[in-house]
Amino acid sequence: MIRVSAFYSQQAAASFDFDYYKNQHFPMVLALMKPFGAIRFEVERGLAMSDGSAPAYLAVGTIYFETMDGLAKGLAQHGGTILADVKNYTNLTPRLQFGELV
Repeated sequence: MIRVSAFYSQQAAASFDFDYYKNQHFPMVLALMKPFGAIRFEVERGLAMSDGSAPAYLAVGTIYFETMDGLAKGLAQHGGTILADVKNYTNLTPRLQFGELV
């Protein structure tokens, strides 16, 4: 299984609309990518550390795929649409990581 994570760093002037991200952005992404093997998504809100310091990441979004090939084909077709929607929920630039669950 392939996991794609989008990390949004904690920054002083950051804005992030979790409602939009969870209820608009990711359902749109899942609908576009489901024909390419997308399985499900998760949205994580960063919480303060045990010492009260800010989390490293304000948010992390994760989507799971059956195969890397399916992910690549889906991004080739819909990557532009997905990235164009980022401005609707944050002023941050996501850092992506692709991984294989072992």
